[in-house]
Amino acid sequence: MVDNRKIEVKVENLKKTFGTFTAVNGVSFEVYKGEVFGLLGPNGAGKTTTMNMLTTLLKPTSGKAVVHGFDIEKQSTEVRKNIGVVPQEYSLYDDLTIEQNISFFGDLYGIKESELKKKSKYLIEKMELENFKDTLVEDISGGMKERLSIATSLLPNPSVMFMDEPTTGIDPQNRIKIRGLTKELAREGKTIIYTTHDMDEAEKLCDRVAIVDHGNVIALDTPENLKKQIKGKSFTITLQTEDTSVDEELKKLKFVDYVIRSDSEVEVSFIGKSEKDIQDKIKEARVVKVEKRDPNLEDVFIKLTGRALRD
Repeated sequence: MVDNRKIEVKVENLKKTFGTFTAVNGVSFEVYKGEVFGLLGPNGAGKTTTMNMLTTLLKPTSGKAVVHGFDIEKQSTEVRKNIGVVPQEYSLYDDLTIEQNISFFGDLYGIKESELKKKSKYLIEKMELENFKDTLVEDISGGMKERLSIATSLLPNPSVMFMDEPTTGIDPQNRIKIRGLTKELAREGKTIIYTTHDMDEAEKLCDRVAIVDHGNVIALDTPENLKKQIKGKSFTITLQTEDTSVDEELKKLKFVDYVIRSDSEVEVSFIGKSEKDIQDKIKEARVVKVEKRDPNLEDVFIKLTGRALRD
């Protein structure tokens, strides 16, 4: 459960530059104990750089941050003792089995053999890897590697978890498992900072979301409150017309997100009250299909930046 009174991570005007390039431009936010806090944005937005500073891998250019009560620069050793990191790139050994990987990392953390055996058994079961514990890592799926990576990050019993796009490039079944594990860890009291560029994932998983773009936090709230910024419904309408001037007329409308033509079909997406909002622009075009839905975080991103997340 989220405890709004206990702040586990506090970030103030954190900035990182590489030469003349500003990767993170003075971001500020707080993360509460037991919260799944999402850093949401496109690739290159500054999410991973922010995470690398908070985990002491990168030194900030300016600003400050405190993780579990410790300053990331002045008390970096203490920070590292209290965090678990699930990086984008696996830090696993292909020529070791699942169980051997956990034992190896447990030794690095200095965990006693008797305790490590108990932890290894517990984590293997928690990650649903019992049937593969003697399998070499090179022979398991990407989803299993991700779950093993989560297991190794949990060995020191961290207070704060940093998970950097853990579901990218893995199959739907493992994505569901990892999201479930993330929620379970939060319920157990762990604080989780979770980066993703998947709007749907952020909406389903995160208690609060910071939308990051070009190194800036451009919005921060619960997914529900962020979606309330959008007035109306999201429409996707498919038209049939050879008249290409229709495309240009639709693109002129400020509330239209995109217009895509494929031969004689035109797809237009917009936020509005009804399909009638574009009626005077479609001329003689025949309406083939109308899809209507509630706004989502993708719509919020478009409203804030003027472009889709994938652009």
